[in-house]
Amino acid sequence: MKSSRRKSGVNKAEVAELLKPIKRNYPNFDASIEVVEHYHKYLQDFPFELAQYNVDQHIMTEKYAPTVAHIRGQLAEQTQHEQLREEAINMTAQIEEWKLTAVPMPSHVKEALKNLDKKFREAFDDGHVGRNTITE
Repeated sequence: MKSSRRKSGVNKAEVAELLKPIKRNYPNFDASIEVVEHYHKYLQDFPFELAQYNVDQHIMTEKYAPTVAHIRGQLAEQTQHEQLREEAINMTAQIEEWKLTAVPMPSHVKEALKNLDKKFREAFDDGHVGRNTITE
């Protein structure tokens, strides 16, 4: 789906380009100039790369030719996916930054955690977990 194309909407030549693989895979599909005009009306605000991707996905998974709605796909879902991807990248960068600025845990905290873990394991082994038997 990566491309160096612009992110603006689909033009008529690109609509015709989108319809070629549809016609190849669905021989009864009408790819006339009227259909190009019709599809352009509803795709002119839609990114070409995304339309092309959706056509490819449709061809691989569906028995019938795609409608405009299929070509547009779930833009909100796809936009959300991109947003989540960006958030994951940002979070990863934040974690890397934290790694660079992190300081070791103080030894007294580390020791207290070890003791707490030991008490928990003993209580678990005795079958007393969840009965508030772990105390300082």
